[in-house]
Amino acid sequence: PRGAARGIQRAARPNLLSHLQELGESVFQCQCRNLLNPAGRFAHSEMAAQSIYSSLEALSTPEATKLAWTRLGKTCEAEGAVLTKVRGGSYPRHATNGRLLTTGLHVWEYEFTSAAKANGNRTMYVGVAQEGLDVEKGGHSKSGKAWYLRTDNGTLYGSGVAEASDQTPVEKCFVVGDKIGVTLNLGDGSLAFSKNGVLLAGGFPAGRITGPVVGAVELLTVGQSLTLLKST
Repeated sequence: PRGAARGIQRAARPNLLSHLQELGESVFQCQCRNLLNPAGRFAHSEMAAQSIYSSLEALSTPEATKLAWTRLGKTCEAEGAVLTKVRGGSYPRHATNGRLLTTGLHVWEYEFTSAAKANGNRTMYVGVAQEGLDVEKGGHSKSGKAWYLRTDNGTLYGSGVAEASDQTPVEKCFVVGDKIGVTLNLGDGSLAFSKNGVLLAGGFPAGRITGPVVGAVELLTVGQSLTLLKST
């Protein structure tokens, strides 16, 4: 039902197990109208939610590994873990990180390091994409080859979700200093996001993501930068 859609919300976690048991099989409310099942709930099972939280917690352990930027275009530069758009107009430009992902559950984080120099623009895109896309272009979600969260307002871009105009934006969804978590489950084809370690309601539910894929972002405006943190 279209009227049941709500914006991204953080899933409170004072006591995860009792919280999940209380809510039952449908744990999180959905962000986008076409992600609602007939009951109007987001189709994360209790087991899936616990698995995601365990993976998020694992990012803080010594076993978590650091990622590297693997492909980027001429308008961007990578200095260590920091990717910055340094030249060009306000057009999205694609970059990738980490290895090719074919199976399993994968979690990684970016830090929102800086907004645009000229006007503070916070519009960037983070998520996953097919391997080998053109790094001198952007907007790859339009062709069904990338699945993204837009950082400034939390809307989703990619096949299997509503048009952005039909989603409920969240003001200042991510700002400078926030950690943006990405949880990819290639076992069921889902993609979830977190803010500062807290899982967000909404995302791409099971069956939407088809591997193999890589971690991917698109930066829009000069001065914007993201820092790669750790992965599991």
